[in-house]
Amino acid sequence: MVEHSNAVIIRRGYEAFASADSSALMSLITEDAVWHSPGNNLLSGDYQGVVAILGYFAKFATLSQGKFQVTVQDVFANDNRAVVLTRDTATRNGRTLSWEGGVIFQLQTGRLQEAWAFNLNQSLVDAFWS
Repeated sequence: MVEHSNAVIIRRGYEAFASADSSALMSLITEDAVWHSPGNNLLSGDYQGVVAILGYFAKFATLSQGKFQVTVQDVFANDNRAVVLTRDTATRNGRTLSWEGGVIFQLQTGRLQEAWAFNLNQSLVDAFWS
């Protein structure tokens, strides 16, 4: 079965994130995109614009001393949206945590317009990143 084109774009974005390819990420995000990060921790908040979103992505590497990894478990997509379920793992301050979460993406002409991240155990994630 052929994956929806938006699923392919999202997978490409996760590959670019994993390899820290900022130019590839920039090509997949609209200038005025917004990323919503839940919770009450150092990563929480709304990030407006491609530069702010790339800065948000860089925070993961900084806070985890480069030991943050996302494993894509599933991608579901249609013409306007995609949902990604992930398993995230990070090491910070000598502790390692693995958790499940994901992102709901709103896409416009094959580029990220808005994203809402979620974690299945937000309080655990908040404690880790605080």
